[in-house]
Amino acid sequence: MCLGISLSILPGGPPLYYGLPFIGYGFILFLPKSWLRKVVDKYLEAAPDVVIVRMPFVFAVIKNDVVKEIQQNPDCLPRPRINYTDFLSWFATGTYDLSFCDGLRTSKTDQWQISRKLGIASVYAGPKSKMAQKMGHTADAFLKKIEKHEGTDWDPRIPMMMSKYQEVIHLFFGSLFKEEDLNLYVRGVIIGTHMGLFLAFFFKFLPMGLFRALNKLIKYVTGFDLGYPGDIYEQFLLRMYNEDKASHTESDSRDYLEAITASRKDPSELIYYLREVTYVSIHAATHTTWHSMLSALSMFALYPEVQQRAADEIQQAIGRGEVTTDSLDKLSYLKAVISETLRLYPAVPYPLRLTKRATVAGGFQLPRKITVLPLIISENMNPSRFVDPKEFRPERFLDDKGKFFHDPNLGTFSRGKRACPGREFSYMSSSIYLTKILQHFTVAPPSKNAKLSEIGADFFTSAGRLDELRFMRREGAPPIRDVQFDTRLSTIFREVIAAQGKKNI
Repeated sequence: MCLGISLSILPGGPPLYYGLPFIGYGFILFLPKSWLRKVVDKYLEAAPDVVIVRMPFVFAVIKNDVVKEIQQNPDCLPRPRINYTDFLSWFATGTYDLSFCDGLRTSKTDQWQISRKLGIASVYAGPKSKMAQKMGHTADAFLKKIEKHEGTDWDPRIPMMMSKYQEVIHLFFGSLFKEEDLNLYVRGVIIGTHMGLFLAFFFKFLPMGLFRALNKLIKYVTGFDLGYPGDIYEQFLLRMYNEDKASHTESDSRDYLEAITASRKDPSELIYYLREVTYVSIHAATHTTWHSMLSALSMFALYPEVQQRAADEIQQAIGRGEVTTDSLDKLSYLKAVISETLRLYPAVPYPLRLTKRATVAGGFQLPRKITVLPLIISENMNPSRFVDPKEFRPERFLDDKGKFFHDPNLGTFSRGKRACPGREFSYMSSSIYLTKILQHFTVAPPSKNAKLSEIGADFFTSAGRLDELRFMRREGAPPIRDVQFDTRLSTIFREVIAAQGKKNI
């Protein structure tokens, strides 16, 4: 057996890896990244396709063909409600149930369906041409940041993250934050995420009600309410909604907020969903496209022949012109690079599932309410699905005529009725940014010996990126456009904070 001894077999179930007393195999998460990579590779090579593992909480870890089986299994909830989502829901929205998640304690079991429909509407609220235009504007602003660091070894991770946040916020609200206020907002998100990871472990043993009591005690003693960000967020959205409702006159919606405003639903109900859908969708879209962008740029730096072929395709299809939805359709090789990057380094390599009733996976019985950990990378690195899977080969996503196609073997965006609705958004966003960057710059590694960071700091992210990149101005590149943004979000944000009697979060 891999990584230990199977101490027992569940009745009709898979092998059980118990690990060390109390902590199970949780210690693996604290190994150095180089060791962790070897452990993951060994597990993919030698472990059974279905295993019950303690880390110290119990997971059903699955890989290879069973991943597709689980993704299409109606008895496995694709958006499970777990301790982590409970905390994030409370921190961000002031409620203890995200309608985005399955498994609510409330009686409204169809809320996830409403939330999903609104989530899809949030991503595709306006015409694609307008979406592409807004994406192009935020990409131009990012080019200005690259220009400041031209010819130097530069870490683009945080600037890219900020740019992607601005992009998605622009699509949602039609305006932007000033950079200093966006930094404040993102810092709050990062703090909340880290607190969620810690408190998810805490909640596993103590009820959420005890945490609420603890928060009241902290507020009584210090005057600080841990739920304050949620209050600010709700008041901010309410202010945005009311202002947009008062000014909305067009029949066609230009952004998600206008699409919500134009609907006939009850305003209080709309704010409830607006609060959740914007929070989940903004961060989901930002994380995935930010990750794929950094990984793709790193692969361009390490594979100059791939970069040159993509640049030649862009030159032939667009030249020095502006990126449009029509021109994006001509960039088959660029999309193949994005797909190959996501195959090797999926943004969410372990998307959790939860069994809502006893079910079968890989021929084994899984009990009700067990968390399932599908290893997407096991599918993507399976030689029966992809020839020479460890090689970076974008051509595998081109047909005989050189046209891009979505390979059904690629499980990065999941499958079935609950597949990720943002796949096309992700490809459009990444294609526009990469196109503009390659129009203006060449990308190189900081040194000949530069190596990828393959596992993120939290284990649940497959990094696949260089920590630094070097951008050089491309000969004959067009000038970088100066773009002026509407930053009224900052004004509203500051006014809401002042109205709440706080100066910062």
